[in-house]
Amino acid sequence: MTHYEINQTLINHLLLLTGLPLVIYENAPPQTADSYIRLVDIPASTTLETFDYIEEKTGIFQVSVFYERDAGNRDAMLLVDRIIDHFKYKSLDNLTILSASTSSAILSDTHYQKPISITYNYTG
Repeated sequence: MTHYEINQTLINHLLLLTGLPLVIYENAPPQTADSYIRLVDIPASTTLETFDYIEEKTGIFQVSVFYERDAGNRDAMLLVDRIIDHFKYKSLDNLTILSASTSSAILSDTHYQKPISITYNYTG
């Protein structure tokens, strides 16, 4: 599976969730919407295990949830929890989700951002 195919598998799994705000893909122009999610794939090392000819690819699928600043964090946190629950403990076509977690909020002039890191490992 290529990095592109891994990214598409993760995106397709995310899009199974209903009620998502606008989804902004990597290398898309900035948005002015009140709420949206931005997706970024951060591939890590790729190794080839020569004895068994098994390739491993690891990385982080970053999903950032954006909501209007100063509007409270309830809706953002509920969406963060739904996304984390949707990914944790999953295996998708030899693509194993190792962890799904969030970190501290980031405030800009206009938005409240909650990043979600979904760590994955592909073996094939």
